[in-house]
Amino acid sequence: HSGLHVVIAQVDGHRKKWLPPMLSRWLAEEYDAQAIPISVVEPAQKFPEPPVWLDALRRERVLSYDTKAFPFRDVFNEMFETSDLARLHTAALSDRPPLCPTLLRAYHAAGIKRPKTWRHHVRHQDAHVKRFRQSASYRRFMEVYRSFVHEVVLGFVGRDEQLLYQWPPALRCQMPSVVAMGSPHRDSDFDAHHGAEINFWIPVTRVWGSNSLHAESEPGRKDFHPFELDYGEFVVFNGSQ
Repeated sequence: HSGLHVVIAQVDGHRKKWLPPMLSRWLAEEYDAQAIPISVVEPAQKFPEPPVWLDALRRERVLSYDTKAFPFRDVFNEMFETSDLARLHTAALSDRPPLCPTLLRAYHAAGIKRPKTWRHHVRHQDAHVKRFRQSASYRRFMEVYRSFVHEVVLGFVGRDEQLLYQWPPALRCQMPSVVAMGSPHRDSDFDAHHGAEINFWIPVTRVWGSNSLHAESEPGRKDFHPFELDYGEFVVFNGSQ
């Protein structure tokens, strides 16, 4: 599947103490680079447990969105330079590397031999990422992404709440393969995540069975199951735990 993984965290004056040191430093660097002022509060030594209302809010559920207002598939077609995302793994590869750096790893993980002319971009991925983020297709994607967060996600969480969300979001492309793009984990296993996180997963192709993301319905239940979604649907879940 190809998809967009959006991670949202609720933040207000009482909850900023959930920000771990690594996330605080990253936020300060990102907002400084974009000349956007932000007040980062140093975290307390011990982090409190998330409140009950937050667990209710991030209970697993599948919701739909307007694909005309938020045309993620069209945007991904542009970024991945294809007309059929579901058949991307069958396309003949040219000597010109893909615009999107995510595909460099996706083809490799799928065991698809990449042309030798791609090696320069593999060795110099930072420069490749920089060019990609300056492209018109990526800028359009970020516009759609921002609108989705402000209109759909903020509406889901509650418009009287403040949101801290990942910018830019992580892009993942999983082609048919026995090699997964990641390993089983909880987001709280990583220092850059914190306990107030709500996950929104937005695949841009139909997903089911072994070609989808698997998760527990609730933390600790061990009832791992695949998310089954069509284009125009997204799943809200507690990926932190």
